[in-house]
Amino acid sequence: MELFSYLIGDHVLNAIDLTTKQVNYSPNFGPDYEASQRKMFDQTQAAPYFDRRVVENANFGTTIWDGGPVPEFLDGMIAREPNLPLFVPFGDCPQLMFAGRQTVGLVHATRDTIDKYILDIFADKFFKNEDPAETIVGFSPYIFSHNFSHEYLNLQREDEWRKAEVVYDQNGKMHIDLRKMAVDDLLRIGVDLGNILDHRVNNYDLSEGSVRFGGVAVSHRHAHNTGAQEGRSGMMIMLLEQ
Repeated sequence: MELFSYLIGDHVLNAIDLTTKQVNYSPNFGPDYEASQRKMFDQTQAAPYFDRRVVENANFGTTIWDGGPVPEFLDGMIAREPNLPLFVPFGDCPQLMFAGRQTVGLVHATRDTIDKYILDIFADKFFKNEDPAETIVGFSPYIFSHNFSHEYLNLQREDEWRKAEVVYDQNGKMHIDLRKMAVDDLLRIGVDLGNILDHRVNNYDLSEGSVRFGGVAVSHRHAHNTGAQEGRSGMMIMLLEQ
């Protein structure tokens, strides 16, 4: 298993699975998800805290977990307690990891959630005790705009989306740049551009390589276009005890 980590600081542990042969981390795509999550944790300092993990179960809404009972569905999580891992299965849409001095978090930055201002909602909670300008944000792999076509359906931020689109095909379908919209929102809520980290991995290409070696397609659009077995990759972040 090839795990990638952003250099965020000694107080934060993070990991993203970039293995060429991808395994599935989501219960929506097979019973192997928990074994895959455990194997990932076993390769990090988070292994002893596996059973404490909070796992994102997205429904493209704006619910942010910030302690207490974990709701059935959530598209963002915040942890201020050390040794409390946050884990998310990810597909085409970017997952953003946030790291402050004493707080970490994950956000599901999809077309729908960005359109609903999820980063503003998340920021109201996360930045209570953190400085936006000192917070580091890292991107998961995500689908690049040339692989992401969409027809607009009653988007409340349509003017902003149109500035983040490129029309490629002859059918007039619009190819949306999720990263640009997410970065624009991050800058607006006060995150410094130099603190936005992006390994620039196209999830469609990651799926192409994975399927070639017998793994799953972690991109929904790749699976839909090719008929490959679909799954989800995984990303985690945890605040370490100092």
